[in-house]
Formats: sequence, C-alpha cells, structure tokens
Amino acid sequence: GIKLHRGFLEAWRVMRAPLIDKIEALMSRTPSGEGAPSPESIASSRLKLYVTGHSMGGAIGQLASWELAHRLRGRRSENRYGIHRTYTFAAPRVGNCAFAQHFG
Repeated sequence: GIKLHRGFLEAWRVMRAPLIDKIEALMSRTPSGEGAPSPESIASSRLKLYVTGHSMGGAIGQLASWELAHRLRGRRSENRYGIHRTYTFAAPRVGNCAFAQHFG
C-alpha cells in the first residue's frame, strides 16, 4: 500500500482545507467573477493550475498536487479546471514506491 512521510503529510493537512476551498472557488467562478458559469464560458476559459515548491515546499506541493488531481478529476465539465502541472525542486521523497507509481 501507499505510505507517506508523516511530517510532510501533517504539514499538508494543516494548510489543505483553506487552500483547496480557495482553488475550488476560483475554478467554479465565471471569467467575470460572477455566479455559476455556463458550459460555453467554461470551455472558453480553462484555468491552468501549477503547483510549485522547493525542498520541503516541493514535498508538500507533491501531496497538494496529488490530492487536487483526485478531487478535480472528472469535474472538468462543471468547473474551469484545465491543465494541472507540478514542478518541484530539490524535494525529498514524500512516499514509498507505491506512492510514486500512483502519483506518476
């Protein structure tokens, strides 16, 4: 099974709720910032989400990216979620081989 570094996981858990709430709110708004988006406005205004971090920030960024990918997968038709990329620099290992295979 998947095993994660306890310290990085705890750090992510501390900041995850407000961060995910903000990202989901941004992705559900229309380009004008008002109300529920129409399918046409969604298709024409996909957002690009880039998760970046260095060292410990890169490790936490991997966990953030992993969770966001799972939360937003399959919801492209109801929000502005478009491209999701993760760039980390000098990040330590976050999890075991099973995590790496699932993440990759």
